[in-house]
Amino acid sequence: MMIQISHCQLTLDKAFVKKSNVASVDNVTKEKVNRGIVTMCAQDYRTFNVAKGKGFVNLTQEIVDVGAKYGKADVTKCFLHPSNLSRLVLLNIFNARRIEIKQLIECQEKYTPPSLSAIALACDHWTDSFKHRAVKQP
Repeated sequence: MMIQISHCQLTLDKAFVKKSNVASVDNVTKEKVNRGIVTMCAQDYRTFNVAKGKGFVNLTQEIVDVGAKYGKADVTKCFLHPSNLSRLVLLNIFNARRIEIKQLIECQEKYTPPSLSAIALACDHWTDSFKHRAVKQP
C-alpha cells in the first residue's frame, strides 16, 4: 500500500523562491555591482565566495526589490542595530520556522504508517581528542 505524503512536504520553491517578472540588467550595471561585491569583500575581510551564498543572494534580492518599490534610498536606515537583529528579528524568524516545522512534523506523523518512524534526528558533537572538551565553533 502506497501512502501519498507529498502535499505535506515544503519544497524549496515554495519556501524561498519568488516568481515574478525579472528585468534584464545591462553590462555597465553588472560591472558596477561586481565592483561593489569586490569592494565589500575587501572592506569586510570576506572571501569572494560570500557572493554565491544563498543568504547573500536573498539579501541582495530584497534590497533590489526595496529599491524597485521606493526608488533611491539610504539603506542604512533599514538596518537595525546588531543586538536588535539577534534579539528581535532572529527570535521572530525562529518562532515562525518552529511553527512551520511543527506543522510539517504533525502532517508527516498523520500519514506515516505506525510501523515506520516519521522523523529521524542526528546529533553531532565534536570533542578535543587531547583534553576531551567540547569544541566550540566560531
